[in-house]
Amino acid sequence: MKQRIITGALLIAAIVPPIYFGGVYLQVLLGVFVVAVVYEFIKVTNDQQIWSIFGLLVAYIFFNLFINDQWFIETTSLLVILLYTVNVFNKNYDVMKISYLFMFTVFILLALRSFNELYAINVLVIVYLLLITYLTDSFAYFGGMLFGKHKLNERISPKKTIEGAICGYLGGVIIGVAFGLIFLHLPRTLIIISSLIIPIFSQIGDLAMSSVKRHFDCKDFSNVLPGHGGVLDRIDSLTFSLLILNILVRMMS
Repeated sequence: MKQRIITGALLIAAIVPPIYFGGVYLQVLLGVFVVAVVYEFIKVTNDQQIWSIFGLLVAYIFFNLFINDQWFIETTSLLVILLYTVNVFNKNYDVMKISYLFMFTVFILLALRSFNELYAINVLVIVYLLLITYLTDSFAYFGGMLFGKHKLNERISPKKTIEGAICGYLGGVIIGVAFGLIFLHLPRTLIIISSLIIPIFSQIGDLAMSSVKRHFDCKDFSNVLPGHGGVLDRIDSLTFSLLILNILVRMMS
C-alpha cells in the first residue's frame, strides 16, 4: 500500500503540471504516454516477434497526433496494408496478431485525439472527466467491499460485484452533475446526459481491458508503475470515457 501511495503521488506530480501548462509540456507527456502504451500492449502478448513493428505503430500514432491529424484515413489505410503485407511474408504474424495490433493502435490514437479535442475546449473538461472516471472506480471499489454479494462478470473480473458497480455509477453521476453544472460552460443537457452515461462506459472500459489481460493470462499490462501495474492499468476506464464524452460533445454542442 505504501508503494502504491508513493507511486500515485509521483504520478500526479508528473501529470498535473503538463496538463495545466499545456503546449510543448503536454506534447512531451503524451509522447511518453504513447511509447509506454504501445510497449505495454505488445509486451502483454509475450511474443518477441512482434517487437519488430514497435516503431511502425508508434510512428503511426505520432504522425496522426502531433504532425498532421487530417491524414487519418490515408495513414490508417497504409497501416492496414503494411500489417497485412507483414502477414503475407512473415508466418509469425498471423491474422489474430495483426488484428489485435491494429485494433489497439487505432484505439489508443482515437482516445488521445479525443483527449486533445476535449482539452481544446477547456482544461476543466478534462478535470470533469477525470473526476467522474476515477471516482466511479473508487465508489465501485468501496461499494463492492461494503455491499458486494453478486458477481458482475466472474469470467473477466471475479472480484467486481453488481452492488459495487451500482455504487460506482451513482457516485460518478452525482459528482459529474455537480461539478459540470458549477464549473463547465457547456449546455446543461450535455452535462447531465454525459454524467449519466460516462460512469457506465468507464466501467465497461475497465472490464474490456481486464478481458485483454485475461486473454493473455496476466495480472497487469506491465510493472512500470510500482504498486499500480502499467500505464494501461491506470487509464483503462479513462479511454472509454474519453471516447464517449467526445462523441457526445460532437453530437450535442
